[in-house]
Amino acid sequence: MGKKYFFKIILIVFFFTAFWFCNAPRNNPFDPENPDYESSQDLTGRVLTYRVPHIVIPNVKVTWDKRRIDYSRTDGSFRFNEVIKEPGWLLFENDTYLIDSLYIDWENSGPDIQKYLNTRSVLDSILFYSSLENDNTGQQLISVDSKLFISDPDNDIDSVLITSANLKFKSFLKYNINDKSFEGSFGMSDLKISTPDAVIGQEFNIHVKDTQKNKILLSTQLIKRIIKDEVILVGPINSDTTSTLPTLEWNIISLGFNFKFTVEIYTDGFNSRLVWRKENINSSATSVTVDDPLTEDRYYRWIVWIVDEFENRSGSKSKTFYARSQ
Repeated sequence: MGKKYFFKIILIVFFFTAFWFCNAPRNNPFDPENPDYESSQDLTGRVLTYRVPHIVIPNVKVTWDKRRIDYSRTDGSFRFNEVIKEPGWLLFENDTYLIDSLYIDWENSGPDIQKYLNTRSVLDSILFYSSLENDNTGQQLISVDSKLFISDPDNDIDSVLITSANLKFKSFLKYNINDKSFEGSFGMSDLKISTPDAVIGQEFNIHVKDTQKNKILLSTQLIKRIIKDEVILVGPINSDTTSTLPTLEWNIISLGFNFKFTVEIYTDGFNSRLVWRKENINSSATSVTVDDPLTEDRYYRWIVWIVDEFENRSGSKSKTFYARSQ
């Protein structure tokens, strides 16, 4: 009787336990036995600009879980009907904006969402060229110069980076607040090269980094030409005395490509500064007359640049003169 009673108690406990677990609460939203469970649901949302005030963005390609595609409408809205409630990704693509994505787990996101897209920075214009200087010791020193104008309606550019993988070169362009450009001049020590020819054929990549840590390739540039020809200056030279409106002369030069001359005058000595420039002088010219009086009774130095159609340039050796009122 004792054993039969014991087994009877065991069977009762077993049936009560099984009943309890079979009727346990179904609170998991992904549990099909949950009375509130829905196997599918519409997934809707709107796409807007990151910048404030937020503006709706039409014609954004929205992809759900790599399988279903919709395009945002004129009010920025998109819709996927009867989406199986499984976690997945929404992908947002538009040529004007950076590609972005959003993870939908259905517990903490969805079914109605808003996505803000960051505008892609646009390169409006670029100057990228070589600049060769012929110093008075006979050395030829080269620099790689660049000047960029960039549009970004979100106004969230953090920095502009220039790199060359082959040269193992990396640096940032400086922002010029006066004309709102990004510019830089990188000499042989910056580029870690020993001869001007070392930059020929090298790729330089220019990227924008924004405040959201996105890195966008703006342009890939090559140096198209190095000009090694040098203009010989005739006068004034060797500290010759001139008027404050001197005529500057140089020898004629003939090259196998189209070019113009640029003439510059600097103060001579410590903390030299540019005081006069004339650009786009015809390639057949051999002189130019200063059209804005120089400050009298001081020394100056001047230089003539050959400038080709790509802005590559080569400078003459500089020569000095003394301007005196006459």
